Amino acid sequence: MRAIGLCTALLIISTPALAAWNVTHFTDRMTDKSVAVATVSAPPGTLRVTCSGPDIIFDSPIAFGHIGMNYRFDTDEMVPRIVPMASDGRTAWVWLSSALETRQRIARAKRLRVEIFPVGLPRVFMDFDLTGANEAIKALGCQGH
Repeated sequence: MRAIGLCTALLIISTPALAAWNVTHFTDRMTDKSVAVATVSAPPGTLRVTCSGPDIIFDSPIAFGHIGMNYRFDTDEMVPRIVPMASDGRTAWVWLSSALETRQRIARAKRLRVEIFPVGLPRVFMDFDLTGANEAIKALGCQGH
């Protein structure tokens, strides 16, 4: 009986969360322009996609300056990176490709795994279920999707 409970617990831990994309539209108060943001969460982070490009926002500050990170779409090769963090310590700019290319890659993928290495803290792993990303990204209204 204990083995069944352990197997169930391991299955729950290793299964990516179901995709729950949220698309929000608002007016930028400085430019008066309409802005759209699509997000999907995999605690402790959220993948945020906008027309200007995607990033990952963490629930609390994890690093300042730069941080080591690996990411992997679907069954592609893992990509190791040293990425810049925003001054708030919560936002990571991960991708080197253009905003359009990165949005298209996210739209085609089913899964994005991200592992970060905060200095002095344990590794953090996030498993984003990208199901529905294509529709969420189309809803942003970006040129070329």
